[in-house]
Amino acid sequence: MHASSSPASPSQDRVVLVAEDNAVNRLVARGVLEGLGYVVDFANDGLEAVAAVALAPDRFAAIIMDCQMPRLDGYEATRQIRQLETATTRVPIVALTASILPGERQRCLAAGMDEFLAKPVDFDLLETILAQWVDGVLPDEVAAPVDASGVLDLGRIRMLKDLQTGTGRSFFADCVESFMARLPVDLTAIDTAVHDADHQALTRAAHALKGSAQNLGAAEVGRVCQALEAAGEHGDFTEATRLSVELHQQVDRTQHALQAS
Repeated sequence: MHASSSPASPSQDRVVLVAEDNAVNRLVARGVLEGLGYVVDFANDGLEAVAAVALAPDRFAAIIMDCQMPRLDGYEATRQIRQLETATTRVPIVALTASILPGERQRCLAAGMDEFLAKPVDFDLLETILAQWVDGVLPDEVAAPVDASGVLDLGRIRMLKDLQTGTGRSFFADCVESFMARLPVDLTAIDTAVHDADHQALTRAAHALKGSAQNLGAAEVGRVCQALEAAGEHGDFTEATRLSVELHQQVDRTQHALQAS
């Protein structure tokens, strides 16, 4: 483990709190965690996460904490949760981040998090981490090779298709529907930010779409959004303009590929 604290005792209901502001990511998290036998609660941002722990400090077996959220980010939310806790109520917190900046893992651990997961989430690694921290189980390390082809991460698509919902509906189809419904809003936000040369708005919008795309397995859309996010951070709007055109092309290819998958 990356922290000196020991695995927590599981709560009676094995409830995992997921602090995540992205609707597609929440949908995927619910499917994965319920498939692993956990009960899932959600917080839409860091403030809601802190409030949930303050209200019921013994409720959660673990918290999955997105690092970049509105109102209160995951780092500060974790610090505040740690201040609320006692030695007997400490809950393991798993950092969830799309950042590729050097030192990101150390930043998460310094904030009081116990583990670190990069987006898109490796489901096998998530299962291993939760089994260790919640149940004290040390499963064998599982390799999760990525089988990518064309515009989609086919390994990711297969994992999503394997997930079941209690309603009998296709979990993968629900994820695609949610992604498609959000696409026009995300694309408009990116196009507007590029047109207005608003580097902060571009960084936020590209980051949001990147997370959804990577979680769904839309690998090429995620790749272009990551480059757009970097262009926003550097204020490079010549590159951002080029990438925005490529993004629309990749979105069109991805929509056709998803419909055929």
